[in-house]
Amino acid sequence: MKKVMLQYTKHALDDLKQLEKKDALRIVSKIKQNSELPNPLTRAKALSGVLAGIYRYRIVDYRDWE
Repeated sequence: MKKVMLQYTKHALDDLKQLEKKDALRIVSKIKQNSELPNPLTRAKALSGVLAGIYRYRIVDYRDWE
């Protein structure tokens, strides 16, 4: 089984710190869970255009819609 190394950017860590603790923990937990899959990208969505080759996960809808 291939190991995946997680590395968060400073920007990502700053964003996580601004979220409610429960949401940040849920996001980090889901990323860790996905990283332990044989192929973590099976649950990711590929981006297109200039972001081709980059993937995203939808984990928590944390936006404030008010």
